[in-house]
Amino acid sequence: MAKVLEEVLNRKFSRRDFLKGSVAATAAVAGLGFVGKESTLASAESVAPSEGAAVADAAEGGKWVAAPCWHNCGGKCLVRAYVKDGVIVRQGTDNFNTDDGVNRQQRACLRGYSQQYQARGLDRLKYPMKRKNWTPGDPHPELRGIDEWERISWDEAATYIHDEVERINGTYGDNSILTLGGEANSLLNKLNINYVNSWTTSSWGTWYAPGPLGWGDGCNYYDCNNDRLDFLNCDYVVAFGYNPAWAALGNATNYAVEWKKAGVKFIIFDPIYTDSASILDAKWVPIRPGTDMAAMMAMAYVMLEEDKDGSLIDWDFLDRCCLGQDKDHMPADVKSEENFFDYLRGEYDGVAKTPEWAEAITGISADTLREVARILGKDNNVAILSSWASARTYDTDQLPQLATCLGAMGGHIGKSGNCVGPTAWNHTNNFGPRLVKVGSSGPNGAVGGTGKATMVCDTQVWNAVFGEPFNPTNIFNDINGAGPNGWKDAIAGYDLTKRVDYITAPIKMIWTTNKAKLTTCEGAKKGVEAFRSVEFVVAQGHFLTASNKYADIVLPITTNWEREGSYVWEGYINRDILLINRKVVEPFYEAKSDAEAMMTIGEKFGLSPEMWGTVSAKQLLFNSVATSTVIKEDGKTWENLVSITEDDIKEWGVEGEPQEGRIPISKYMEDGIYRVDRHVGDNFGYIDKKEFREDPEANPIGTASGKIEFANQTWADILNSQGFSEEPYSAIPKYRAPTQGYEDTFVDGKLDGEKTEFPLQCINPHYQRRSHSIFDNIPWLREAMHNPVYLSKKDAADRGIAEGDTVKISSKYGETLRHAYVTARLMPGVVGLPHGPWIRIDEATGIDQSGSENYITGNVARGLGCSGYNTLNVEVSKYDGEAIPEDVEIPQTILFE
Repeated sequence: MAKVLEEVLNRKFSRRDFLKGSVAATAAVAGLGFVGKESTLASAESVAPSEGAAVADAAEGGKWVAAPCWHNCGGKCLVRAYVKDGVIVRQGTDNFNTDDGVNRQQRACLRGYSQQYQARGLDRLKYPMKRKNWTPGDPHPELRGIDEWERISWDEAATYIHDEVERINGTYGDNSILTLGGEANSLLNKLNINYVNSWTTSSWGTWYAPGPLGWGDGCNYYDCNNDRLDFLNCDYVVAFGYNPAWAALGNATNYAVEWKKAGVKFIIFDPIYTDSASILDAKWVPIRPGTDMAAMMAMAYVMLEEDKDGSLIDWDFLDRCCLGQDKDHMPADVKSEENFFDYLRGEYDGVAKTPEWAEAITGISADTLREVARILGKDNNVAILSSWASARTYDTDQLPQLATCLGAMGGHIGKSGNCVGPTAWNHTNNFGPRLVKVGSSGPNGAVGGTGKATMVCDTQVWNAVFGEPFNPTNIFNDINGAGPNGWKDAIAGYDLTKRVDYITAPIKMIWTTNKAKLTTCEGAKKGVEAFRSVEFVVAQGHFLTASNKYADIVLPITTNWEREGSYVWEGYINRDILLINRKVVEPFYEAKSDAEAMMTIGEKFGLSPEMWGTVSAKQLLFNSVATSTVIKEDGKTWENLVSITEDDIKEWGVEGEPQEGRIPISKYMEDGIYRVDRHVGDNFGYIDKKEFREDPEANPIGTASGKIEFANQTWADILNSQGFSEEPYSAIPKYRAPTQGYEDTFVDGKLDGEKTEFPLQCINPHYQRRSHSIFDNIPWLREAMHNPVYLSKKDAADRGIAEGDTVKISSKYGETLRHAYVTARLMPGVVGLPHGPWIRIDEATGIDQSGSENYITGNVARGLGCSGYNTLNVEVSKYDGEAIPEDVEIPQTILFE
């Protein structure tokens, strides 16, 4: 090791050597905790290292810079970069705070430690590029995705984009440009151009717009379950699709482990025996994908039928706080006389929702459903948690409503040790309103325009490119996060008595920005066809992702580490902490921020850069920090988070006023994190709907009636008005066999009949190697986590598949290849294909070789337009072609060294 150190420290590096140097040697100097391959060096000088630059010595002269992980993984952890002479030498994480059972350090995972690769990876996009065979008027669209690239200047790129936008909008008019992401919208708005923009229910699934169901503002995020310390008072946590050990990382699993230590018992419904179930010693209830509503209904049926002495149902709570459960408690606006309890008994369809009925659908034994139903009785303290995974399924638009009904029957709402709601992403296992809040940056002086977006749901977007009619409204965006009552104003402009009028759009250009739609949107195979069908495609980003690969012009964009600084996800992270990002290094080669890219293009249209704002990014950041607040120990009043002196203002070079606060602004910016310490019995606890339970008349929730609605006419009207489903929705939650669900694996949907050619159900679990699609190109993560397809032992044996075999996963939409991982932890009949690989198509066969789950999904519009990633029917077979390599063996795409 001493010899390696000596050689590295004394060696002179050329620019090429610096970029291609040995990561093992760098690790020896910098103290990295991992080793990669020679081509994966993550540290490089910011713009163009000078001849003779040496590897930075971490022992002296560098500086730690707070650089939290900004990606969409849910963990939201502290990352710190050690920088010397513009070089990222190494990384660290949270070592400021104590780490006990209540207060945990926000430690980074392997993905967080890969942030430096994003900032300085060899395959970063360095310059604007155009396809070699693309020229204006002669685009050769069939070569998108397989053409070579040519380096061009920003001026050339901006000119090309200006000319094509002018030509396409001038020729085809309104809605001829489709934007996939947000940045291009600002430019088109300022240019007074009307365009099409896509929206999606994304990870939320059918929890996307909960306001009309009575949930509070931001229920998608955090304030719809009790505080994490109150979970210590639970007897049971009954969860559906709950796997924080994979899906959220960060401290979510640590919090649940503390509940377990306190004696809480876990029951987890999931097709997979997950790492979370193992860690928590949970009772695993294997369940078929998309059938959670059938299981919930069967358990509600048992509670209703077995409650002979009031031992299971909290009748007082139902009588005071709920409507629609029976014929004596009906909301005034309901158009039908159907009530929930009579539906369970089969009064309307002749089918009682018994455990035996549900067993045939869910695969759960009737005895198990009865056992869990009794646990859900009112004498136990129970938290019912639904991950978004179970809601990312077609035809489950009333699942959030049903979960609420199930919890209400046992009275598990509004009291300590009891709650019902979603758990996922940023606030998994850490619920309640924020204890430290982001301040306001103030106006930035940006100038708008008259350009407007026509919305198209992701479940219709590729069809829309081919001229098919689509729903142009965005009602679910309007009510998403609109608060417990704000949704009423949001829907005021909609006529819910009739179906929305569908339209067509002359889409001839696609502009993809910060959304990796060819990876994350269903129907990626058709998406590639859509990209190749239009006249012009612009893309921008950090790497040559799938979406960028199929463009004509690609723009290099900076990462957060190359920008002035910002709050991470605007503070929507674990309620007790606030993370802030600082600029770490200078922009990589010719990369610009998204705003700078739009300004550069806008100048070709005669727009002034000032139209994007006249206030500096540093001033806006200072304003936000200065007005951030933290709760006081009384749990009621607030104070400034940071204190500011005249010297601080001078050092920042901004305008401001001195103030008193909890900590000096210099410490907050240096640490990059502030955490409110918690302890059992503090004043920061939160019981969701506590005031409502105590006095529902004085504290109504956000439904039309102000009470929990087992029959919710507003939600039914909204769903029916969108036209995504032909069969009308009732006000009460009813089971619908999901499109491409278990029933559809049988001919004619008959559960005792013959299987179709796609007899297996495929789910798309979040995978530890990446955050959605981010990080999937990092070699050492590829080496650590191989991204197989998960098969049950029975299904593998029935098909003659062995561990490590290259297999083909086929659906009616497409085919993809993976290596098989055979396990007893997966329910037979279910396939696990992890979410997020970048598609890699064999043009000769049309088969994807990356294992992309969305290459084999389709555009299916149902209910509220939910992206039903976890409802897909497939077949898996041993591949008879050439075996695919391990992902880590696939060369990186390095352009223009």
